[in-house]
Amino acid sequence: GPELPARAVAGRIVRHRLATVWELLGEVADDRSLRSEDVHQLRVATRRSLVALELFADLVDSREVKWFERQLRRIRRTAGEARDLDVLIERLAHDRAAATPSARADARPEAAKESRERKRLESLLRMLGRRREDARRPIRALHRKLADDDWPSRIDRLVEPLSSGGKRRFGRHARRRLAPLIRRFFRTADRRHRDAEDLHELRIEGKKLRYALEICGVVFDV
Repeated sequence: GPELPARAVAGRIVRHRLATVWELLGEVADDRSLRSEDVHQLRVATRRSLVALELFADLVDSREVKWFERQLRRIRRTAGEARDLDVLIERLAHDRAAATPSARADARPEAAKESRERKRLESLLRMLGRRREDARRPIRALHRKLADDDWPSRIDRLVEPLSSGGKRRFGRHARRRLAPLIRRFFRTADRRHRDAEDLHELRIEGKKLRYALEICGVVFDV
């Protein structure tokens, strides 16, 4: 709530979000079923953690924050290729299902064309399936590296100083830290969007603001 010490809230939220990233990274690294949703949720968790660190950056050790920011971006980039492949495979699988030969007797040429298209899609999906496994190997290697760096203990070092409390209330802190994110979003939204890159930037800023409101929305009357 708004009257809680900002440091106490920061400790709980930062710990939870970074621990979620670590849990999901382990699931993706160990998972042999190649569930696409796990990779997607891992990338979402890195973005949510980065926003939490930005909101509470003035309350925690800047050196530890910078380390986590580097690793979170590294995780997101490493998982990016696997996520792109997952999305492509899902779309092609949908196209393959749609390329079902017609049962009508007068549609033989069209049915033959659809059958050829389906075979091409099946061949492409087999090739991408092999690439899908390869794309997860860097994720497993990164998980081993961060395990050696003792990610859980670094979370403890980051949030332990926040247990001392402090006079600043969370409501005041949230309003002050949320304001720049709101201004940044509307600056991006008000610009003329000329291409896909501009729209992508607007989408990212919208996500950042949404993740920040997940944390700070409690301080506003609804």
